Parts: sequence; structure tokens; C-alpha cells
Amino acid sequence: MHTVWDRAGYLADKYAKRYEKALSMPEWSPEELEEMGSNMRHVVETGLRDKRETNERIKFAKYRASLYQDISEIWDEMEERGEV
Repeated sequence: MHTVWDRAGYLADKYAKRYEKALSMPEWSPEELEEMGSNMRHVVETGLRDKRETNERIKFAKYRASLYQDISEIWDEMEERGEV
């Protein structure tokens, strides 16, 4: 793994595997959360927060991995637009 893009792609895969349990947490409606006791609601809300944060990490890593991987790609695109 030599580039930032390779590392970002690796991290996205690693996060998905490592946090598979958190990512599999079902969604709960506000009504369902209200019916729960305070301890259970706290556990579920914490799980949902972890799921959101993990999804954001994966999303950012995938985004970063999809960016230009080589400066020559940037130059080629700039030349096509007539910016160079």
C-alpha cells in the first residue's frame, strides 16, 4: 500500500469488517424508542450513533479512495479543459 488512495480503500474495507455488528443494527422509530425503558433506549441509541459514525468513516474513506490516484490524471483533465 503505497498511496493515500490505496490506504483509504483499505480502511473502508477494514471498517466494514471490524464494525460489522454495529452496521447490522436495525433502525428504530422514535415511537419504538419511547416505548423502551431508559437503559434499553440508551443502549439502542448508542448503537445507532455508532452505526452512523461508522458509516460516515466508511463513506469518507471510499470518497477519498475514489479521488485522483495519480497527478498525471489531474494534468490530463486540465489539458482537456484547456487550463494548462
